[in-house]
Amino acid sequence: MSGLRIVLLEDNANDAELIQEFLQADHLCCEIVRVQSRADFEAALKTVGIDLILADYKLPAFDGLSALEVTLRERPEVPFILVSGTLGEELAVEALKSGATDFVLKTRLSRLVPAVRRALREASERAERKNVEQALHRSEMYLAEAQRLSHTGSFGWYLLSGEIYWSDETYRIFELDAAIKPTVQAIIDRTHPDDRVRVQQIIDRAASERKAFTIEHRLLMADASIKYVRAVAHGVNGCDPDRFRFVGAVMDITERKRTEQTLLERESKIRRLVDANIIGIIVWNFDGEILEANDAFLRIVGYEREDIGSGRVGWRDLTPQEWLPRSERALVEAGQTGRAQPYEKEYIRRDGSRVPVMVGLATFDASGTEGVAFVVDLTERKRAETEAHESELRYREVQRELAHANRVATMGQLTASIAHEVNQPIAATVTNAQAALRWLAGQPPEVEKVRQALGRIVNDGNRAGDVIGRIHELIRKTPPRKEPVDINKAIREVIELTRGEAWKHGALVQTHLADRLPLIEGDRVQLQQVLLNLLINAMEVMSGVSDGVRELLISTARADSGCVLVTVLDSGPGFAADSAERLFAPFYTTKPTGLGMGLPICRSIVEAHGGRLWASANVPRGAIFQFTVPAHPDASS
Repeated sequence: MSGLRIVLLEDNANDAELIQEFLQADHLCCEIVRVQSRADFEAALKTVGIDLILADYKLPAFDGLSALEVTLRERPEVPFILVSGTLGEELAVEALKSGATDFVLKTRLSRLVPAVRRALREASERAERKNVEQALHRSEMYLAEAQRLSHTGSFGWYLLSGEIYWSDETYRIFELDAAIKPTVQAIIDRTHPDDRVRVQQIIDRAASERKAFTIEHRLLMADASIKYVRAVAHGVNGCDPDRFRFVGAVMDITERKRTEQTLLERESKIRRLVDANIIGIIVWNFDGEILEANDAFLRIVGYEREDIGSGRVGWRDLTPQEWLPRSERALVEAGQTGRAQPYEKEYIRRDGSRVPVMVGLATFDASGTEGVAFVVDLTERKRAETEAHESELRYREVQRELAHANRVATMGQLTASIAHEVNQPIAATVTNAQAALRWLAGQPPEVEKVRQALGRIVNDGNRAGDVIGRIHELIRKTPPRKEPVDINKAIREVIELTRGEAWKHGALVQTHLADRLPLIEGDRVQLQQVLLNLLINAMEVMSGVSDGVRELLISTARADSGCVLVTVLDSGPGFAADSAERLFAPFYTTKPTGLGMGLPICRSIVEAHGGRLWASANVPRGAIFQFTVPAHPDASS
């Protein structure tokens, strides 16, 4: 024993020296820290590595029992020996009861070293026991936590006595109170009724044969929920055959069972899908082989199962050369991500014809060497798409015919106005020509006046030609042509064309056309047809208004989303707010001679241009028709 650190509470220097001599005489190597006051003693207790405390029982201001009390509070693991010259038997017993390790009289210091050695030995044994207990506690704590995390409990079953011991996790699995003593009957009672006979038989056989057993069964819990458990146990004999016991583990496998059930259901669904032959399904490998195919796939490609099974026909053989690069890209994608986005391709049928299909791929594992493909026959869809496209073309042709018929009918309505527009420049031309003849016949001829008259004749001829040209453009039957259109200019041309109609109906036409509008993308003739319909409708409905001014306002403005907004506002009788949409229904009309197709045709034209046409009530009276048309992506007016 060496290197001891001893705290000595002693106020007498001679006694302290004597104690040290006794310790050294017995070859007890130690370092003694001598203190004389309570403050020094408490300070010494705070130092690390104190092995023993020797304390005089009686000091002037601090006695040994007080020192013992401080030691038990601050350093209870350190042995405490009282050394005194006046300690009586009663005081010695009191000190030992209070927690002192031993006491030695100063008159019998020969007992000091044996007492020190015994105290140190007992302290070492106590420390070792404490370490073992702490290690055991940690081990039990780790085991309990491991059981809780893994949902695995442990148990012991002594056959002769019938005693059963459960860990805390086993109690949690069975959802039984830890105060309840576990029995075989308690296990049977918690077992699902449909499994009880089988569980009882296995338990009885294990008890009879004393052999290891494994069992999986269900538990019916108090709340009617079901758990799945798996118990595994083996026998342990030990030294006493009468103490044979089973030691085992019980695991909560509910989640595993649910996962297995989900996988079984999923596999069953997949198998039903394969067997239902709704779509073609094949199992393939990267080498191009078809490992398995259902009847639906065989019908799509027209081959027999023997052709596929023999390996004579692979998926690369079925793929036309121009489609092979697309198929290879899908394979690469499936190898990288586990699946490939569905894509369209063609297969070559056994008779040499081609069948359009959509294919989706998925690999079985990370290697991507094998997988499954789902194949949908697109023959009917492609046929339907072709028919739909042809139907769309026919529908558009009918729309164009209707629009043309509507333009012709509209121009028929404007016959009188058009005649007036053409007659005016023709009459002016005749008048100017007659004047020119008179000036030429004069002596001398008035050549300058003739020149001016001829200029006016040219202008009037151009004016009449413009009117006839616009009429011709509106009436003639031409395919739609999208081009940049100045909507303000198109509006002014329509207003000029309908000026006579406005005069006939007593309508005052005003414009509020925004400056620097972008050009729009559209067919000018079709857009002017929309404007013609809206203006003539407004003029006709206002002709029945006897009070107030018959005003017609056409305005343009920029709209959201890169569009141009055109508004036609009148002061006619208007319409009920709830009938705004009905105005655009085919064959709906409020005019005695109308067919009810003008506004539906206008809406179809605007929507074909990517715009929208709608109506709303004007305040205090009248109607507002508005439509938007997308601006041309590049040009601006």
